Amino acid sequence: MDERRRSGADEALTGIDRLRLFANDPETFPFSIDDAEDALHEYDHYKKIAEEGAAPLLKSMKLENGEFNMDITGPIVEVMACAFVGQFKAGGSVNYMEMSLFDRGEPYQRYTLTVQKVGAKSPADLVDEARARIAELEDELASTRRYASARADEASRLRYPDTTGQ
Repeated sequence: MDERRRSGADEALTGIDRLRLFANDPETFPFSIDDAEDALHEYDHYKKIAEEGAAPLLKSMKLENGEFNMDITGPIVEVMACAFVGQFKAGGSVNYMEMSLFDRGEPYQRYTLTVQKVGAKSPADLVDEARARIAELEDELASTRRYASARADEASRLRYPDTTGQ
C-alpha cells in the first residue's frame, strides 16, 4: 500500500473514531455552531473517503484442497484491515478474534468472521490440541485405574490367602 493511501485510510479511521465518540458520548459533542459545522464538514470528508473506497478490487479467488483464499484490495479494504487489527490489539487478542455478522436479508442468520494473527494457532488448532490432550489424559486415567485394580487384587490376595490349596 503506498504512503498516500495508507495516510488516507489512517485519516478515515481517526475521523470515524472521533465521530463515533461524539455519537456515543453526548458530553463530548461540540455545542457551538462553529464546532457543529466543523463536525458536519468532517463527517462529509470521511464519508467521501469511505465512498471512494467502497468498491474493492478482487484480485484472485481460489478454492484448493478445501481451503478458500481471496485476495482483494482497495482503500475500503485497507480501512477495514486497520480496524480489524486495531480491534484485535485493543481487545487483548493473542491468536485470533471472532466477530459476529448478521445477514439483513435472512433474519436470525449469523456468520462469524475470524481474524487470526499469521503463524498463531487458529480456533480449530486449539480445539484439536485440547482434544488430543483429553485423549492423552483419558489413556493415563485408564492405565492408572488398571494399575490400581491390579494392586488392589494383589493386596486382597495377600490379605486373604487362598487356603483351599488350589
